[in-house]
Amino acid sequence: MFSIVDLNNLTVSQLIQLANEFNLKLKGRLKADKIKEIMNSGIVDKRLQELFNKYSKPKKTAKKKPPIKESALIKRVNLLEKQVKFIMDKISSVELNISQLKSGKRGISGIEYENLKNKIISLIKPGKSITIDEIYRIKEFKTLSLENLGRAIDDLVDEELFDVSEGGSKLKIHDNIGRIIRR
Repeated sequence: MFSIVDLNNLTVSQLIQLANEFNLKLKGRLKADKIKEIMNSGIVDKRLQELFNKYSKPKKTAKKKPPIKESALIKRVNLLEKQVKFIMDKISSVELNISQLKSGKRGISGIEYENLKNKIISLIKPGKSITIDEIYRIKEFKTLSLENLGRAIDDLVDEELFDVSEGGSKLKIHDNIGRIIRR
């Protein structure tokens, strides 16, 4: 039987739906067998053409998500920045612990100790402050033990050059000093 409809353009599931319109039970396993069964079923070409057009229409695409608002993107970026800062702080504290293990947390000589105090003084301008975490991000201080830094800060506080507070630092000196403030 000759037909103007090319059923090869339909998918197998579309062929099955088309056959169900005529109450045909397709027995063939392959697509070509299913097409032969439909073509040999005696369906009128005009009706077959209508159903072909019905099933060959492309299905509507899924709705696109609305674009993300700029404020939502800014919030996401800010959150990511906080997370990256947190991770960098963790990495810094791990590096600090490793360097302290390597150095054996040994004390420093008197000259090195005075140099340390001078570096801390020159690091912070009067009226400004810095957290212990920020100090340990500076390359010169990464190998310094928390104990030695604490001793130097204690002396600078005693000399009335600095004040201390708990601050927003993950690393603490004497379990409560997280920020030093230059007078």
